[in-house]
Amino acid sequence: MEVRLRVWELESLVTMMSVVLLSGISYKKSKNWPLYQSGKRLIGSELSLPKRIEAMDRIVLIPFSVIQGGLGILACWNRAFSEDFSSRWYQSSPAARWCVSLYVSKTAFDIITQLITMFHNDAKRMEILLHHLLSALCIGYGVYISGQCHFFGCLATISELTTFFLNNVMAIKLFTGERTKRQKIIVAANGILLWFSYIFFRIVLFSFWLWRFFSDILNHKHNILANVSYFQLLIYPTTVAVIFFLSIYWFFLITRGLLKNLSVKRYKTSTSNSNNNQSSNGSLSRAANSNSTLESAVANKVK
Repeated sequence: MEVRLRVWELESLVTMMSVVLLSGISYKKSKNWPLYQSGKRLIGSELSLPKRIEAMDRIVLIPFSVIQGGLGILACWNRAFSEDFSSRWYQSSPAARWCVSLYVSKTAFDIITQLITMFHNDAKRMEILLHHLLSALCIGYGVYISGQCHFFGCLATISELTTFFLNNVMAIKLFTGERTKRQKIIVAANGILLWFSYIFFRIVLFSFWLWRFFSDILNHKHNILANVSYFQLLIYPTTVAVIFFLSIYWFFLITRGLLKNLSVKRYKTSTSNSNNNQSSNGSLSRAANSNSTLESAVANKVK
Protein backbone atom coordinates (compact mmCIF):
# COMPACT_ATOMS: atom_id res chain seq x y z
CA MET A 1 0.00 0.00 0.00
CA GLU A 2 2.77 2.45 0.91
CA VAL A 3 4.60 1.81 -2.38
CA ARG A 4 1.43 2.34 -4.41
CA LEU A 5 0.67 5.59 -2.59
CA ARG A 6 4.17 6.89 -3.26
CA VAL A 7 3.79 6.13 -6.98
CA TRP A 8 0.42 7.87 -7.11
CA GLU A 9 1.76 10.83 -5.18
CA LEU A 10 4.65 11.21 -7.63
CA GLU A 11 2.45 10.99 -10.71
CA SER A 12 -0.15 13.31 -9.20
CA LEU A 13 2.53 15.82 -8.28
CA VAL A 14 3.99 15.77 -11.81
CA THR A 15 0.59 16.13 -13.50
CA MET A 16 -0.55 18.91 -11.14
CA MET A 17 2.69 20.84 -11.63
CA SER A 18 2.37 20.39 -15.40
CA VAL A 19 -1.21 21.71 -15.38
CA VAL A 20 -0.31 24.71 -13.22
CA LEU A 21 2.85 25.51 -15.21
CA LEU A 22 1.14 25.25 -18.61
CA SER A 23 -1.78 27.32 -17.32
CA GLY A 24 0.57 30.01 -16.02
CA ILE A 25 2.45 30.23 -19.33
CA SER A 26 -0.84 30.31 -21.26
CA TYR A 27 -2.23 33.06 -19.04
CA LYS A 28 0.87 35.19 -19.57
CA LYS A 29 0.83 34.61 -23.34
CA SER A 30 -2.89 35.39 -23.61
CA LYS A 31 -2.27 38.92 -22.30
CA ASN A 32 -0.56 39.77 -25.60
CA TRP A 33 -3.42 38.49 -27.75
CA PRO A 34 -6.62 40.36 -28.67
CA LEU A 35 -9.87 38.89 -27.38
CA TYR A 36 -13.31 39.10 -28.95
CA GLN A 37 -16.87 38.63 -27.84
CA SER A 38 -19.70 38.26 -30.38
CA GLY A 39 -17.27 39.42 -33.07
CA LYS A 40 -16.38 42.64 -31.21
CA ARG A 41 -12.85 43.23 -29.94
CA LEU A 42 -12.67 43.72 -26.18
CA ILE A 43 -10.78 46.74 -24.89
CA GLY A 44 -9.99 48.35 -21.55
CA SER A 45 -12.17 47.18 -18.67
CA GLU A 46 -13.83 44.59 -20.94
CA LEU A 47 -10.62 42.53 -20.69
CA SER A 48 -11.58 41.25 -17.26
CA LEU A 49 -9.89 38.55 -15.19
CA PRO A 50 -12.55 35.93 -16.08
CA LYS A 51 -11.94 36.61 -19.78
CA ARG A 52 -8.18 36.18 -19.40
CA ILE A 53 -8.69 32.95 -17.46
CA GLU A 54 -11.05 31.73 -20.18
CA ALA A 55 -8.37 32.52 -22.78
CA MET A 56 -5.82 30.63 -20.70
CA ASP A 57 -8.09 27.60 -20.50
CA ARG A 58 -8.74 27.62 -24.25
CA ILE A 59 -4.99 27.33 -24.87
CA VAL A 60 -4.46 24.61 -22.25
CA LEU A 61 -7.36 22.47 -23.47
CA ILE A 62 -5.86 22.06 -26.95
CA PRO A 63 -3.10 19.64 -25.83
CA PHE A 64 -4.90 18.42 -22.70
CA SER A 65 -8.00 17.03 -24.43
CA VAL A 66 -5.91 15.07 -26.96
CA ILE A 67 -3.44 13.73 -24.36
CA GLN A 68 -6.22 12.83 -21.91
CA GLY A 69 -8.32 11.03 -24.49
CA GLY A 70 -5.26 9.31 -25.99
CA LEU A 71 -4.12 8.00 -22.59
CA GLY A 72 -7.65 6.73 -21.96
CA ILE A 73 -7.69 4.79 -25.23
CA LEU A 74 -4.20 3.42 -24.59
CA ALA A 75 -5.17 2.26 -21.09
CA CYS A 76 -8.41 0.54 -22.18
CA TRP A 77 -7.57 -0.78 -25.64
CA ASN A 78 -6.59 -4.33 -24.66
CA ARG A 79 -9.00 -4.75 -21.76
CA ALA A 80 -12.37 -3.52 -23.03
CA PHE A 81 -13.39 -6.91 -24.45
CA SER A 82 -11.00 -9.14 -22.51
CA GLU A 83 -12.42 -12.26 -20.90
CA ASP A 84 -10.24 -11.53 -17.87
CA PHE A 85 -12.64 -9.29 -15.93
CA SER A 86 -10.06 -8.84 -13.14
CA SER A 87 -7.92 -6.71 -15.48
CA ARG A 88 -10.76 -4.18 -15.57
CA TRP A 89 -11.55 -4.20 -11.85
CA TYR A 90 -8.31 -4.86 -9.97
CA GLN A 91 -5.35 -4.13 -12.27
CA SER A 92 -3.72 -0.97 -13.56
CA SER A 93 -0.96 0.09 -15.96
CA PRO A 94 1.41 3.05 -16.42
CA ALA A 95 -0.93 4.56 -19.03
CA ALA A 96 -3.90 4.15 -16.68
CA ARG A 97 -2.06 5.75 -13.76
CA TRP A 98 -0.97 8.77 -15.80
CA CYS A 99 -4.44 9.02 -17.34
CA VAL A 100 -6.36 9.20 -14.06
CA SER A 101 -3.70 11.35 -12.35
CA LEU A 102 -3.85 13.90 -15.17
CA TYR A 103 -7.64 13.95 -15.09
CA VAL A 104 -7.86 14.50 -11.34
CA SER A 105 -5.22 17.27 -11.47
CA LYS A 106 -6.88 19.14 -14.36
CA THR A 107 -10.36 18.74 -12.87
CA ALA A 108 -9.23 20.07 -9.48
CA PHE A 109 -7.65 23.07 -11.21
CA ASP A 110 -10.78 23.61 -13.34
CA ILE A 111 -13.05 23.72 -10.30
CA ILE A 112 -11.08 26.70 -9.00
CA THR A 113 -10.89 28.58 -12.31
CA GLN A 114 -14.52 28.03 -13.25
CA LEU A 115 -15.70 29.45 -9.96
CA ILE A 116 -14.11 32.67 -11.26
CA THR A 117 -15.07 32.54 -14.94
CA MET A 118 -18.71 31.55 -14.36
CA PHE A 119 -19.51 33.69 -11.33
CA HIS A 120 -22.19 35.55 -13.35
CA ASN A 121 -24.04 32.38 -14.46
CA ASP A 122 -25.23 30.36 -11.46
CA ALA A 123 -27.05 27.68 -13.47
CA LYS A 124 -24.12 27.01 -15.81
CA ARG A 125 -21.64 27.07 -12.92
CA MET A 126 -23.61 24.49 -10.93
CA GLU A 127 -23.99 22.28 -14.01
CA ILE A 128 -20.24 22.28 -14.74
CA LEU A 129 -19.26 21.95 -11.07
CA LEU A 130 -21.59 18.97 -10.64
CA HIS A 131 -19.95 17.31 -13.64
CA HIS A 132 -16.41 17.97 -12.37
CA LEU A 133 -17.02 17.13 -8.71
CA LEU A 134 -18.72 13.82 -9.45
CA SER A 135 -16.11 12.68 -11.98
CA ALA A 136 -13.18 13.81 -9.81
CA LEU A 137 -14.69 12.07 -6.77
CA CYS A 138 -15.10 8.78 -8.62
CA ILE A 139 -11.71 8.69 -10.29
CA GLY A 140 -9.92 10.17 -7.27
CA TYR A 141 -11.39 7.49 -5.00
CA GLY A 142 -10.06 4.78 -7.30
CA VAL A 143 -6.64 6.45 -7.43
CA TYR A 144 -5.96 7.37 -3.80
CA ILE A 145 -8.16 5.05 -1.72
CA SER A 146 -9.26 1.76 -3.27
CA GLY A 147 -6.71 1.29 -6.07
CA GLN A 148 -9.45 -0.40 -8.10
CA CYS A 149 -11.58 0.27 -11.20
CA HIS A 150 -8.88 2.20 -13.06
CA PHE A 151 -10.16 0.77 -16.33
CA PHE A 152 -13.58 2.33 -15.82
CA GLY A 153 -12.05 5.66 -14.84
CA CYS A 154 -9.88 5.70 -17.98
CA LEU A 155 -12.76 4.58 -20.18
CA ALA A 156 -14.82 7.57 -19.05
CA THR A 157 -11.99 10.04 -19.72
CA ILE A 158 -11.95 9.12 -23.43
CA SER A 159 -14.96 11.46 -23.64
CA GLU A 160 -12.51 14.37 -23.32
CA LEU A 161 -11.76 13.96 -27.04
CA THR A 162 -15.02 15.82 -27.74
CA THR A 163 -13.60 18.79 -25.83
CA PHE A 164 -10.97 19.27 -28.52
CA PHE A 165 -13.51 20.25 -31.20
CA LEU A 166 -15.69 22.29 -28.85
CA ASN A 167 -12.64 24.16 -27.61
CA ASN A 168 -11.50 24.88 -31.18
CA VAL A 169 -14.85 26.52 -31.95
CA MET A 170 -14.78 28.66 -28.82
CA ALA A 171 -11.06 29.50 -29.16
CA ILE A 172 -11.45 30.78 -32.73
CA LYS A 173 -14.38 32.96 -31.69
CA LEU A 174 -12.50 34.25 -28.65
CA PHE A 175 -9.13 34.97 -30.29
CA THR A 176 -10.19 35.98 -33.81
CA GLY A 177 -13.82 37.06 -33.61
CA GLU A 178 -14.69 34.66 -36.45
CA ARG A 179 -14.44 37.57 -38.88
CA THR A 180 -13.04 36.03 -42.05
CA LYS A 181 -14.52 33.42 -44.39
CA ARG A 182 -11.68 31.04 -43.59
CA GLN A 183 -12.32 31.34 -39.85
CA LYS A 184 -16.02 30.68 -40.39
CA ILE A 185 -15.22 27.55 -42.41
CA ILE A 186 -12.91 26.26 -39.65
CA VAL A 187 -15.60 26.91 -37.03
CA ALA A 188 -18.21 25.12 -39.15
CA ALA A 189 -15.89 22.13 -39.73
CA ASN A 190 -15.15 21.80 -36.01
CA GLY A 191 -18.86 22.11 -35.24
CA ILE A 192 -19.64 19.18 -37.54
CA LEU A 193 -16.75 17.13 -36.09
CA LEU A 194 -17.98 17.97 -32.58
CA TRP A 195 -21.42 16.61 -33.48
CA PHE A 196 -19.97 13.34 -34.77
CA SER A 197 -17.53 13.04 -31.85
CA TYR A 198 -20.41 13.39 -29.38
CA ILE A 199 -22.11 10.38 -30.93
CA PHE A 200 -19.04 8.12 -30.65
CA PHE A 201 -17.18 9.52 -27.62
CA ARG A 202 -20.18 10.42 -25.45
CA ILE A 203 -23.42 8.67 -26.38
CA VAL A 204 -21.93 5.36 -27.56
CA LEU A 205 -19.01 5.47 -25.11
CA PHE A 206 -21.12 5.94 -21.96
CA SER A 207 -23.63 3.35 -23.17
CA PHE A 208 -20.76 0.88 -23.57
CA TRP A 209 -19.37 1.90 -20.16
CA LEU A 210 -22.66 1.08 -18.42
CA TRP A 211 -23.02 -2.20 -20.32
CA ARG A 212 -19.44 -3.28 -19.54
CA PHE A 213 -19.79 -2.40 -15.84
CA PHE A 214 -23.06 -4.21 -15.22
CA SER A 215 -22.29 -7.19 -17.47
CA ASP A 216 -19.14 -7.84 -15.41
CA ILE A 217 -21.16 -7.66 -12.20
CA LEU A 218 -23.80 -10.03 -13.52
CA ASN A 219 -21.20 -12.55 -14.74
CA HIS A 220 -18.85 -12.33 -11.73
CA LYS A 221 -21.19 -11.12 -9.01
CA HIS A 222 -19.74 -12.96 -6.02
CA ASN A 223 -16.14 -12.03 -6.74
CA ILE A 224 -16.83 -8.34 -7.38
CA LEU A 225 -19.26 -7.88 -4.50
CA ALA A 226 -16.73 -9.46 -2.14
CA ASN A 227 -13.80 -7.25 -3.19
CA VAL A 228 -15.18 -3.90 -4.40
CA SER A 229 -16.72 -1.37 -2.03
CA TYR A 230 -20.42 -0.61 -2.25
CA PHE A 231 -19.47 3.05 -2.56
CA GLN A 232 -17.76 2.39 -5.89
CA LEU A 233 -20.46 0.00 -7.06
CA LEU A 234 -23.05 2.71 -6.45
CA ILE A 235 -21.33 6.02 -7.16
CA TYR A 236 -19.48 4.97 -10.34
CA PRO A 237 -22.51 4.01 -12.48
CA THR A 238 -24.57 6.83 -10.95
CA THR A 239 -21.96 9.40 -11.97
CA VAL A 240 -21.61 8.01 -15.49
CA ALA A 241 -25.41 7.91 -15.85
CA VAL A 242 -25.64 11.57 -14.78
CA ILE A 243 -22.88 12.58 -17.23
CA PHE A 244 -24.53 10.43 -19.90
CA PHE A 245 -27.84 12.29 -19.56
CA LEU A 246 -26.03 15.63 -19.40
CA SER A 247 -24.26 14.64 -22.63
CA ILE A 248 -27.60 13.86 -24.29
CA TYR A 249 -28.83 17.31 -23.26
CA TRP A 250 -25.64 18.96 -24.55
CA PHE A 251 -25.92 16.93 -27.76
CA PHE A 252 -29.41 18.32 -28.24
CA LEU A 253 -28.07 21.86 -27.82
CA ILE A 254 -25.21 21.18 -30.26
CA THR A 255 -27.62 19.70 -32.81
CA ARG A 256 -29.98 22.63 -32.49
CA GLY A 257 -27.13 25.11 -32.90
CA LEU A 258 -25.75 23.22 -35.90
CA LEU A 259 -29.14 23.08 -37.62
CA LYS A 260 -29.71 26.76 -36.89
CA ASN A 261 -26.38 27.71 -38.47
CA LEU A 262 -27.06 25.51 -41.51
CA SER A 263 -30.55 26.99 -41.96
CA VAL A 264 -29.19 30.53 -41.69
CA LYS A 265 -26.51 29.80 -44.30
CA ARG A 266 -29.07 28.13 -46.56
CA TYR A 267 -31.36 31.15 -46.18
CA LYS A 268 -28.52 33.54 -46.99
CA THR A 269 -27.56 31.46 -50.02
CA SER A 270 -31.15 31.34 -51.32
CA THR A 271 -31.58 35.06 -50.67
CA SER A 272 -28.35 35.80 -52.51
CA ASN A 273 -29.42 33.62 -55.44
CA SER A 274 -32.85 35.27 -55.47
CA ASN A 275 -31.27 38.72 -55.50
CA ASN A 276 -28.97 37.64 -58.31
CA ASN A 277 -31.92 36.28 -60.28
CA GLN A 278 -33.90 39.46 -59.73
CA SER A 279 -30.92 41.51 -60.82
CA SER A 280 -30.49 39.32 -63.87
CA ASN A 281 -34.19 39.51 -64.70
CA GLY A 282 -34.08 43.27 -64.29
CA SER A 283 -31.16 43.48 -66.71
CA LEU A 284 -32.99 41.32 -69.22
CA SER A 285 -36.11 43.46 -68.91
CA ARG A 286 -34.11 46.61 -69.46
CA ALA A 287 -32.40 45.04 -72.46
CA ALA A 288 -35.75 43.93 -73.86
CA ASN A 289 -37.19 47.41 -73.38
CA SER A 290 -34.16 48.90 -75.11
CA ASN A 291 -34.56 46.51 -78.04
CA SER A 292 -38.28 47.28 -78.26
CA THR A 293 -37.58 51.02 -78.32
CA LEU A 294 -34.92 50.56 -80.96
CA GLU A 295 -37.26 48.46 -83.12
CA SER A 296 -39.97 51.11 -82.84
CA ALA A 297 -37.57 53.84 -83.87
CA VAL A 298 -36.41 51.83 -86.88
CA ALA A 299 -39.98 51.07 -87.92
CA ASN A 300 -40.93 54.76 -87.74
CA LYS A 301 -37.97 55.68 -89.92
CA VAL A 302 -38.91 53.05 -92.50
CA LYS A 303 -42.40 54.44 -92.67
